[in-house]
Amino acid sequence: MNREALPERLKRWGYAPEINDRVKPILELAESGDIGKFEEAICTFTAQVLADLEAKSIGPREADALFMVLDLYITEVDLREKLRKEIQGLVMEGMLFHHYGDVHGPSIDLIRELIKKRLEGA
Repeated sequence: MNREALPERLKRWGYAPEINDRVKPILELAESGDIGKFEEAICTFTAQVLADLEAKSIGPREADALFMVLDLYITEVDLREKLRKEIQGLVMEGMLFHHYGDVHGPSIDLIRELIKKRLEGA
């Protein structure tokens, strides 16, 4: 596992501070080693991002960037295989948010289903 400190990792990836600030608390759960809480936080986070998109308080590119940071972290610290398939699916769908509202965008029904499945199966 790569032991680079989280602040340095976030800086290296080059996303805007507001993106990093929003994702950092979730990544800190993974840093603590509690994968269950990390997965639950991803579910809650995804639901909030979706609500923010629907309310137009964030745009599709910002939503996409949030999930890109999540995916970068998951990839770099080699967590993908430790995550349930539902969580892997949420992150993948989240990386399609830049196409939110068009035919190539994420499946909102699938996102809601994956959140429900993970939280009910906690």
